Amino acid sequence: MIQYCYTMGYCEELLNNDDDRYSYISRTHTNAEMYAMGHKYGIAGLKATAAVKFEATLVIEYGLPLLDPNTLVATELIALIAIVYGGTPESDRRLRDQVIPKIQVYWATLAAMGDFRSLISRYPEFMLDMVNASRS
Repeated sequence: MIQYCYTMGYCEELLNNDDDRYSYISRTHTNAEMYAMGHKYGIAGLKATAAVKFEATLVIEYGLPLLDPNTLVATELIALIAIVYGGTPESDRRLRDQVIPKIQVYWATLAAMGDFRSLISRYPEFMLDMVNASRS
């Protein structure tokens, strides 16, 4: 966020430093976090930039259905839903409306995962969005 304030842009490819181990965080994940920060701190430009980048990286990183439910992609997608639904208000549909069709594609794989089931209990509005999307 600070980088955006100085340069009006930010680096999408960040490393996560958890427990002294470095691991990759997807660009879609980073863009969702930046969008949530833009909302939290009222930085409309950051939010707009992150939304555009989110749209592009979501298609690239989650364009094909999963073959293995234990892949890093499945775990990353669950984390992405938590950011999108936990970092923005229900009235802000921009990222939510883009994530739902991807989840529909991955539904069978994700539904078998315990982390996904606990995510549904934390974000009931996510499940409501899924039901509404399946009806249309």
